[in-house]
Amino acid sequence: MTKPQITKQDIANILKRPLSDILEFKINKNQINIILTNHQKITIFQNTEDDLTLINGIGPTKNKRLIAAGINTFALLAKTNPTAIKEITNAHPSQVKRWQEEAATYTDTE
Repeated sequence: MTKPQITKQDIANILKRPLSDILEFKINKNQINIILTNHQKITIFQNTEDDLTLINGIGPTKNKRLIAAGINTFALLAKTNPTAIKEITNAHPSQVKRWQEEAATYTDTE
């Protein structure tokens, strides 16, 4: 299973900025360095991992599958395409929807 690639649109979503504001970004081991069109530099650290088993219905097995796919935070779980989560975990679409709603309550994700 390949790890999902972070896109410019993902960065814009995380920063809650328009896509046109993102000039470039580079991913290093545990951080993302971003340069905005106004030349402001932002660093996002990726070394935080949330305990996804706090979500009702995600046990150790599903948690391991999600982490292996690069989904290791509540924010990523809330924003990842539901079909991808369904394929990764073999969960029913309604269960994935509940997970994403619950994950959003742990973040400032809208």
